Amino acid sequence: MQKARYKDHATGIVCLSFRRRAFEFTWGSCMGIIQEFHAHVYYTTETRKSALDLRERVADLVGGRLTVYTLSDGPRGPHGTSMFGVDIPKADLPDVLGFLMVNRGSHPILIHPVTDNELLDHTHHAAWLGPPQLLDLSKLS
Repeated sequence: MQKARYKDHATGIVCLSFRRRAFEFTWGSCMGIIQEFHAHVYYTTETRKSALDLRERVADLVGGRLTVYTLSDGPRGPHGTSMFGVDIPKADLPDVLGFLMVNRGSHPILIHPVTDNELLDHTHHAAWLGPPQLLDLSKLS
């Protein structure tokens, strides 16, 4: 296993990176600034029923430790498309992410860490499953 330090130029945070064969992950000081993760599952009027079904399945994951919000029909905060949100404890991210990757169906999903910078969390630090959706970044601090 190889270890290396690198600096995230957007945040200035020094992270420790581990490389083992084809897999690389970052740990150490970067995880210290992450409070939890959020997932935003987007839907349309045509896919609302499958979003509701997915929401119910997500709520049953990891022993009920997730906070799963109600469906929000229409814009909410920076999200211009209908969606529901999920608060994910750090330790549960691998299980939840794997589930969403395999079971998201046609729903685009934004996954991001929660740090003290909402704008970077929803942009630079974010990952998308499926096609990215438009966000109103003016609503983020």
